[in-house]
Amino acid sequence: LLAQAKTAFEEARPRFAEAAKQFQAKYEALKKSQEGDQPSRVKKSAKRLVNDLLIAEDDWVNARFNLAMIDYHVARTYPDMKQPEALALLKKADKALDTIWHAYSDQPPGLPAHHWTARINEELGNNLKAIDIYDEVTANEPEEGREVSPYMMQFFGENFLYRTRLQAKMGKFDDLILEAEDWL
Repeated sequence: LLAQAKTAFEEARPRFAEAAKQFQAKYEALKKSQEGDQPSRVKKSAKRLVNDLLIAEDDWVNARFNLAMIDYHVARTYPDMKQPEALALLKKADKALDTIWHAYSDQPPGLPAHHWTARINEELGNNLKAIDIYDEVTANEPEEGREVSPYMMQFFGENFLYRTRLQAKMGKFDDLILEAEDWL
C-alpha cells in the first residue's frame, strides 16, 4: 500500500507544481494590473480586480500548501523516516509551509501551515520546536466568547490534541494534566 500511495503522490506532484506556477502567474499579473492610480469611472472594475486578486492569491496559497503536503505524505511512505530521501522531503515541506506561515501568520492560511510545520518537526525528532510551534498556533485561538467557525474550532482542537500527544510521548504528564484542565 505504501508503494501505491507513494506512486499516486508522485504522479500528483507535477500537477500541483504546475497549478502553483499558473496561480502565481495569474496572481502576479492581477497584482501588477492593480498598481497605479485608478480613474473614478473604473472604480467598479477596480473592485472586481481586487476580488479576482484575492481569489488568485488564495488559489496560489492552496496549491503551494497542497504541494508541500504531497512532499510530507510521500516522506511518510518510506519505511524508515531517517532515510535521506524522506528527510529531504520533510525538510522541503517544512520550508514551504514555513514560507506560507510567515506570509500569512495573522490569517487563516498561515495557521494550518504552521500546525503542519509542528507535525513535520515532530517527525524529524525536533520535539521542543514542535511544542513551541503548537503553542504559537494555540496562542492564535480566539478569546472565549468570540464567534469561531466550526472549521477553526475543529482545527484548534486538533492542534491541542497533537500537542498533548507529544507531551505524553515526551513524558511530561504533569504539564499535560494541568494544561488539559485549563484548556477544558
